[in-house]
Amino acid sequence: MAKSVDLARLAELLPGYRFAFLVTVGDDFRVRTTAITPTFDGVRVDIGPVGTHGRENMSTRTGVTLVWPAGEVTEYSLILDGLAELPDDPTGPVLVTPTKALLHRPVFEGGRALGTVHDCVQLKGD
Repeated sequence: MAKSVDLARLAELLPGYRFAFLVTVGDDFRVRTTAITPTFDGVRVDIGPVGTHGRENMSTRTGVTLVWPAGEVTEYSLILDGLAELPDDPTGPVLVTPTKALLHRPVFEGGRALGTVHDCVQLKGD
């Protein structure tokens, strides 16, 4: 079951990010990552048309992840999981319905990010 995402908070945050990475998984379980410049209509994220590998991956696995990287290591990255709607037309935009979203940044100790500790803020809806 899809989790509820605070879509209003997501809309407030997105203008602070310049681009995102689309992450999909293929039948061979290899990850494909593509830089994108998505837009948000308040309900779904429009990631625009995607390439052949992304379309192939999303045709069998509609679950995708979008990662908007932080501008600085001390700032939050935005991570969104969602379900992709793949259009029949390969030049048409792919729409993603958010199922989970969070802000994420590393915690540092001795000048190094700890791999086991993170500062996360979930964007949970009602």
